[in-house]
Amino acid sequence: MAVVVGPDVRGMVRGLARYRVEWVLAGSVAALAWYPGRWPFMPGDLDVVPARTPANLRRLAGLLDGLGAKPVHDPAWRENLSSEACAAWTPWPPTEERLDRLFETALGRLDVVPGRAGHFEALRPRSHALLAWDISVLVADPEDLAITLRPAKPKHAARRALMEEIRVRRARGEAPCRLSPD
Repeated sequence: MAVVVGPDVRGMVRGLARYRVEWVLAGSVAALAWYPGRWPFMPGDLDVVPARTPANLRRLAGLLDGLGAKPVHDPAWRENLSSEACAAWTPWPPTEERLDRLFETALGRLDVVPGRAGHFEALRPRSHALLAWDISVLVADPEDLAITLRPAKPKHAARRALMEEIRVRRARGEAPCRLSPD
């Protein structure tokens, strides 16, 4: 599988819609939606917080299967799979534990985070709808995005000041703007 630099956000959003996956956008792409043109960090993946219902996890597994998704082998991650296990992995049966991974797909990296960025059921009421490519996308609230930043992680430390600016914009009543210029 070819490695794509940066996620094909449009392709992934369309795929999530086509498979009718219920999800909230989190991570760098969500921050970029709140702070277009000023967020200086290139997203390396698309962070998706899915609803954890069995039916939704089946739909998500169908998308992952269709994209040829395989977990990324990362020895630094304590819940890492071996290279062999990553190569043999399938999304079936679709459980929260099985799908809670960073995946390499035909459209770039997709990070399924059913709990680390907050649970869908808690994020959804505070999320903000944004129309992207004629698809309604729920974008996590800045307060929820800020909670996921870990100060000890270098990339997160660099993002804290910008996240604070996003939180101020939200407090002024601003909403997320866009996911891309097109």
